[in-house]
Amino acid sequence: MFQEQLGYYYGNWEKHEHNSNVEQEILKKNLLLRGYSATLANKEVKEVYDAANTNAGSLYERNNALYSLLRYGVKARPELGEKF
Repeated sequence: MFQEQLGYYYGNWEKHEHNSNVEQEILKKNLLLRGYSATLANKEVKEVYDAANTNAGSLYERNNALYSLLRYGVKARPELGEKF
């Protein structure tokens, strides 16, 4: 289910080019398939990526912030006049 329906990859990505805690293109593709606009998807991906790649605060605080985004969602709004 994880690989087929959600597109997760199980394996060692240690030598994967552009290896990151958050695979931005995969996340954006998933959000677009769920019906989010490109504007909102870009904002959401940026917020999750930034939270995963910061050095501010303790390890616990960083993990807690990222968990909160994943668990409760990103608060992103379309710009004035844009459809979401």
